[in-house]
Amino acid sequence: MIVAEVQFDNTLKSGGHIYLISCSRHKVLYVGQTNQKVGALGRLSQHVSETSSNTFIKRTKQIRRIDEINLGAVSFYAVRLPSERMFHSQARDYREAVEHIVQTNVRNYICREKTGYLLVSLTDANGYCRDEAVRAAADSVFAKLEPALAKKVD
Repeated sequence: MIVAEVQFDNTLKSGGHIYLISCSRHKVLYVGQTNQKVGALGRLSQHVSETSSNTFIKRTKQIRRIDEINLGAVSFYAVRLPSERMFHSQARDYREAVEHIVQTNVRNYICREKTGYLLVSLTDANGYCRDEAVRAAADSVFAKLEPALAKKVD
């Protein structure tokens, strides 16, 4: 069963989003970015499908060292990125920089709060991580996701 708790506006629309997937059964979190026409909820559908785009399932199985997976309830939160064109263009470098900073903040949160959850998503830092607009967007996204983290990982 998938439970999509849509907490923020515009998750059905296309455009740049940063999202968090939480699976309490396997105690994993996944932070990702998308700019697909199917919107953030469409990206969630891909993550839990049997397609090659299901990186959430692949990473969960890899990290938890399991061959078959029954996710149970999955919670999903998405935040639309600011309106600047750099966050909504085909090039994903700026979104990936925001994603990396948010992932770092989530990793720090789960370590600080000793939640027992693992972050299964991976990103690499890029040069845009130092950009002021990117850092501001990441701070804003994390501020919106933090209450969901506190709720989901208790």
